Amino acid sequence: MHYVELYETQGKFMYKKIIKAFFTAGIFLTAILLSYGYFLTNILSDTAIPDKLLHGNAFYIIQDNPFFDYARIKDAVHAARNPSVIAIGSSRVLPFRESFFTKSFANLGYGIGSISDMEKTYQILKERKKEGKEELDIILFGIDFWWFSNGYDDAILGDPPRWYTPLKYLPVFSTIRECLLPYKKIWLKPGYLKSLVIPYFQDVFMVQDGSYPLNIAGIGPDGSGYYTDIVVGKRKSDIRFGETLQAIWEGHFHFSRVKKINLAYVDKFMENVKKLRSLHKNIIFFFPPLANPVYTELRSREAEYQHVFSLKQILEERGIVVHDYSSLSSFGSNDCEMVDGFHGGDVSYARILLHLAAASPQVKGVINEPYLREVTEEFSGNAMIPDKRVTLDPEVDFLELQCAKGRRRSASH
Repeated sequence: MHYVELYETQGKFMYKKIIKAFFTAGIFLTAILLSYGYFLTNILSDTAIPDKLLHGNAFYIIQDNPFFDYARIKDAVHAARNPSVIAIGSSRVLPFRESFFTKSFANLGYGIGSISDMEKTYQILKERKKEGKEELDIILFGIDFWWFSNGYDDAILGDPPRWYTPLKYLPVFSTIRECLLPYKKIWLKPGYLKSLVIPYFQDVFMVQDGSYPLNIAGIGPDGSGYYTDIVVGKRKSDIRFGETLQAIWEGHFHFSRVKKINLAYVDKFMENVKKLRSLHKNIIFFFPPLANPVYTELRSREAEYQHVFSLKQILEERGIVVHDYSSLSSFGSNDCEMVDGFHGGDVSYARILLHLAAASPQVKGVINEPYLREVTEEFSGNAMIPDKRVTLDPEVDFLELQCAKGRRRSASH
């Protein structure tokens, strides 16, 4: 009996030790995950990257990563450059580059992923005004139709009240939510798992010292974006626009169906535009391009995609003139100049500026027109305008559309 009691006592003791060990390990693992989440969402985006931007002179590329807070990064780009011309919007305005303009330029693309995100850009420009800097000559504003999709931006409609609503605004809970954001993104898109570890094992800054090209995708010093790995054939994406077309057929991702635009989204958009216009008057609005098969497919389902085809009229009735470049034929581009189904390349965006300049004296006054005409002729049918700092690899037929790539004539410089 004595041995039985001793065995039971030892068993309970071991059981408690195991529970304690698991509990300690859980706390330790949680601390590590939260710390790394904080590193990704705050330190890199809010401290390390801006410090590099403000104090570095070399050409560099910040490797693309879904966990960075691009609004913070683009704030630093703006502060470092004090531009006269800026581009704002999502990743679909990233091809605008400093070389396209005769005046100082900063690309704040990626900073606006929804209508609610416009507030972040407003705060950047408000700070500029507060510092007494000159008014911007031009703001190029790319509008994405999916911002007006039902349910895309729940903050506009207001979250339904829950018992924990007051708690989530407390600083400690707000910080925890920020730290958990990277893991939420992985849950929603497991493919992001690789991106989670890149900042730890590899410097996010790839600096070009003249001895080698960077050959990676990411953000350059002017804030513009590079899709180098795709266009030189190192990474496959949206072959023959199949992934984008699939999203339309299934009605998901950026292509959820909208039979009638919720005017609450339009009203909030107009409210934010009014705030931007209170700081800077010259805002040029446009719809970025779609690949021809994507545009054609959406047009065939026009009743299900009212936010694609009726948004221009709705905004113009409220005093916003929108240049619609959804169709590539509207500005002389083609599928070979696209990066994927809804991202145009360098050449297509050079064409957009030339088309805008024909309609707007303000745009004509800030663009490098001879350069734009030269590159659109030389690299017609290409997505990339070559840059030896970025890559020495030639562009390939990465979309597998039977596109002829390369220069159309010898460069004059």
